Amino acid sequence: LSSSSSNGQPCFGTRRYEIRTAHYAQNYSIPYIPTLSTGFDSSPRTLPSDSWPASMAEAGQYGYPWGTTWTSDMDQWTTALQRTKAALAKRCAGGWCPPLLINAWNEWSEGCYLEPDERYGWGRLEAVKRVFGAPA
Repeated sequence: LSSSSSNGQPCFGTRRYEIRTAHYAQNYSIPYIPTLSTGFDSSPRTLPSDSWPASMAEAGQYGYPWGTTWTSDMDQWTTALQRTKAALAKRCAGGWCPPLLINAWNEWSEGCYLEPDERYGWGRLEAVKRVFGAPA
């Protein structure tokens, strides 16, 4: 699973998630709570004329000001849900299981929402239901 950001770098990748969760488990004494997002676009909150802070520019962190823009299609979203469910099943065997946070219901201005839309209808919500099951 991968998507490309506005600067061509992968940003919706499972491998990055695996590396990050392993890092947290090895280096921190607090539990890592996984979060999924359908996309992110900071452009409504910034102007193309905004400049990058010098510290970010020196570190080579570029993209649209203040963040990377990306989105997931239905296949990518469903795959992310399936991989997260599998990772949680492995992690939760015989112990505490963290909640899964899904960001966000209606963050339209940032391209991050589960709420039904004209493009996918109820698709994103139906994918959650198919992967994790209906509430009991």
